[in-house]
Amino acid sequence: MVTGTATVDALQLTLKEQDQEGIDLTKVQELITVGVNGVVLPIKAAWTSETFDKADPKNQTIVFVTESFEGELHRIDVRWNFSSPSKQVLLQTDKTSMIAYLNEKDSVSFNISFWDSAGSYFYQGVGHIVFGLDHLLFLIVLGLGLFKSALNRKSVVRAIGLVGAFTLGHALSFTLAYFGLMSFSTTLVEPVIALSIFAAAVGALTKWQWEKYWGIATLIGLVHGLGFASSLAQMGLATSQHAVAIVSFNLGIDLAQTCVVALTAISLWVARNHLGHSHELLRRLVLVAIAGVALFWTITRMITG
Repeated sequence: MVTGTATVDALQLTLKEQDQEGIDLTKVQELITVGVNGVVLPIKAAWTSETFDKADPKNQTIVFVTESFEGELHRIDVRWNFSSPSKQVLLQTDKTSMIAYLNEKDSVSFNISFWDSAGSYFYQGVGHIVFGLDHLLFLIVLGLGLFKSALNRKSVVRAIGLVGAFTLGHALSFTLAYFGLMSFSTTLVEPVIALSIFAAAVGALTKWQWEKYWGIATLIGLVHGLGFASSLAQMGLATSQHAVAIVSFNLGIDLAQTCVVALTAISLWVARNHLGHSHELLRRLVLVAIAGVALFWTITRMITG
């Protein structure tokens, strides 16, 4: 069974008439969802906590207990269907304790086993590229700059080196940020990420071949890595398998970004073969559009913080 505590807005609770310290179990079951290994465990008991803070009458601390489960524990999923004053959730087992934060859907997953941790973080790594529009646009710009002349051995080798340098940068900063050894405010990181997209797009539109300078790619990767870490902190994930999490997350990112650059190169090759010289106009129009979006993001992120 799983035992936990939650701080709930007191107005969302229904107290039993015969016992004002008792809680309507049906209401608690509506407010809290707990799953183990992907299976939802019904809450069988709940009561108010003796440590309820009388100085904060708006919120009520409750304790809940689920039905028991069989088998080895791999993953615990928790979802709050109520507003809570704190997004922090603490999980304690006989082997470890983990702290995570509810994501925007007010849910959090604690991965205990090796494979659950690897799978979850690998999926999140892929998702950060596929659904992270700023990182996705940067990689498209990278491809449009690297393969603007031709898709040949020289451009492929240069692409491998540049993507490798970018990977090295974001892997380093992400790892340091994951363990709390490096930290920058998102109000600083997010505008710089947008500015890096704008600068890369302008470079791809000019004759300056910045993609030859792997050090620049590494520095840009450092900034994007901080963005990855910041986003992951809001994903509602926690694991005791830290090395697995870091490696899996970076593998997911590397696979996704390699696919994006490769697809961009293939798209340019197809356009070059079917549109002739007109493909260059299309390439430039795409770069101008991305540069405009990136500049807009840079300005708005600086203003809004």
